[in-house]
Formats: sequence, C-alpha cells, structure tokens
Amino acid sequence: MDEILAYMFLLINEAKARGVRFDKNSLKAHGKKVNYFEGVENYFKRIDLYAREKNIRINHYIISSGTKEMIEGTTIARFFKIIYASSFKYDVNNVPEWPAIALNYTTKTQFLFRINKGIDNSWDNSKINNYIPKEERPVPFEHIIYIGDGLTDVPAMKLVKEQGGVSIGVYAPKSKQKRNGVVRVKCLT
Repeated sequence: MDEILAYMFLLINEAKARGVRFDKNSLKAHGKKVNYFEGVENYFKRIDLYAREKNIRINHYIISSGTKEMIEGTTIARFFKIIYASSFKYDVNNVPEWPAIALNYTTKTQFLFRINKGIDNSWDNSKINNYIPKEERPVPFEHIIYIGDGLTDVPAMKLVKEQGGVSIGVYAPKSKQKRNGVVRVKCLT
C-alpha cells in the first residue's frame, strides 16, 4: 500500500477503534497546534514585503502529503493561494470515510505542473496533459522556489532544479542542538 494512503487509512481506523473524535473540525483544530521551524511564521510577511519593494508578484502554494484540513487550521494557511494536500472523502457529518486525494513522492510533481500550467484545483485532470508552450505558462519553473522538509519532496525538488528553479531542503539536524529553547535548522540548496 502507498504509505500516504496507509497513514490516512490508519488514521480513520485508529480513531474509530479508540473512540477519538476525528472529523474536519478536529483536523483543523490539530493544525492550530503545529510547531514550525524557526522563522516560518514571519517568513511570508518578510518575503511578501521584499517582493513588493522589488515590484515582483509572488504567490505561495503548498504541496503536502499531510492533510489539507489540518493545514487549513494552521496560522500560516492564509498566506497560501492554494493548498494542494492529501484529503479525505467525508460523510454527511464531516467524518472521514476514505482517502480521497493522496499526495506522495510522484504526485507532488503533478501538482507542480498544475501550478506551472495555471490549474488551480486538484480535480480537473483534463488540462494537465494539454500542451502549453513554456513561454505561455503562468508560472514558469525558473520562477519557482521549492522549499521541502521531507523525503516526499525530493522528486519535486529535483524537477524544479532541473527546470531552472531553486530547491531548498529544510531539516532539523540529528543532534537537535537547542539554543534558547529553539531547534536550529540547516538549509540545503
């Protein structure tokens, strides 16, 4: 089983087995508890200000194997034009029944092409394979900066880099050296 489908399936089953409340609202509430790498919460305001000063139009997207509803509950969700993420099929009470969209290693590259071609949803597959000349694509790859924090980001990072964009890997070092209670983060380009 695909690991993303497996974790989503297990979330549903474990919540039922343990009698834990598990619905859209509980996922969003969990998103409010997310701890970020140092600098993430003020990054968007700083980079948006820099872009305005340079007269650059900037859009932020997220492509995540995590659940869309949880990401929508985070303090940074408002900064994203579109959140492409794994999500569930819900019943009438907003309780997850089954994984609806699972973003994994390879599907993340598909969502990069959705951004590149200006497809602002995860369901319209009619346009993804349409030929659009590079110069007519709304978001050229060479204008993309991809910031990844996990192994599922590696193929997408490679695609962006090979197409002329920039990829940055962010991770917490194994030693997790803390200074003033903050885990230091290393970045790779």
